[in-house]
Amino acid sequence: MARSRALLRFKFLLPGIILIVIGALPFLTPGLVASLGNDTGITQSQTHTVTYFVNVGPGNYSYVEYPLAAGEELTATIAAGPQSVDFFLMNGGNFTAWKQGGAAPSQVYPQSSLDVKNYSFAISSSSSPKAYFMVLVSRSTTSATDALVRLTLRDTGVDPTVASLPVVLIGIGVTMALYGAGTSGGKRKAKAQGNSGGAAPAAAGGWLSLLGAQARCKHCGEPLDEGSSFCSHCGRSQT
Repeated sequence: MARSRALLRFKFLLPGIILIVIGALPFLTPGLVASLGNDTGITQSQTHTVTYFVNVGPGNYSYVEYPLAAGEELTATIAAGPQSVDFFLMNGGNFTAWKQGGAAPSQVYPQSSLDVKNYSFAISSSSSPKAYFMVLVSRSTTSATDALVRLTLRDTGVDPTVASLPVVLIGIGVTMALYGAGTSGGKRKAKAQGNSGGAAPAAAGGWLSLLGAQARCKHCGEPLDEGSSFCSHCGRSQT
């Protein structure tokens, strides 16, 4: 019986814990649901490409502002000529400070690079919307430089049905784990109550006498002499 109760417990408790762990993984590893969705074909990433032609005046700069929504990834390539350019990737705060002369171009993202004619970089998916400023600074004081900026946007967003899957798994896991733990505890409690009730007849010789009822032999059922621990009818001990 004990073995069957333990087996019943693990049939619910262990799978429930496993489902909770699986459901929690996407919250601990951002982008996991989107990746699995794309790999299994449940969801398909949408890709968009846009191209900007930028003219950078001598001793001047130009920029491209590009908003990136939550769950989007960006890959960019820059082709400049005839002169090379310095490229800086900034957020809104750094760009404003840089324009006002309050910050050096070094206060930018690590994807930035100096003296480039051909350059590529990527921005990983973010959990919140962000605006990026791609700043091209001329390295020449006498001639202008043209730059072609090609941006490829990949939307890694997941269908709401798929995105809710981890929550559903956690809910099912919690329910199964609680049921498994409750089933085990309930069985133990029932057994303890059963043992208590079954032990009452064996001890009846003592407390039934206190209630005024005559104790009887637990072997033959005949009345016992008061205070005697042996049956006068069958002679067997009551202890």
